[in-house]
Amino acid sequence: MLHVADYRSPASYAGKRIVVVGGGNSAVQVGYELGEVAEVTLATRTPLRFFPQLRKGKDLHHWLTSTGFDTLPPEWLIHHVGAPSSSTRASTGAPWTRGA
Repeated sequence: MLHVADYRSPASYAGKRIVVVGGGNSAVQVGYELGEVAEVTLATRTPLRFFPQLRKGKDLHHWLTSTGFDTLPPEWLIHHVGAPSSSTRASTGAPWTRGA
């Protein structure tokens, strides 16, 4: 077992079967890289939805920052996007609760 913070290269995993637990950015990036040399399974609670990393030649994070979307208040996001499911956890690992 290895935490993503300790992962460096796919070389030692060539030809192996790997399970990457989680669906966050780091897990998906490592899973994608390992997929070039190994059989990879992403283990997540719910199916993942992927968005293109580049739009009009700019990284997704550029658009989130330049439009201000990443600084919108949670109340706006909940109204327009919907509240996360009860199994969603914040980056702290604590269960997500309305108003948190």
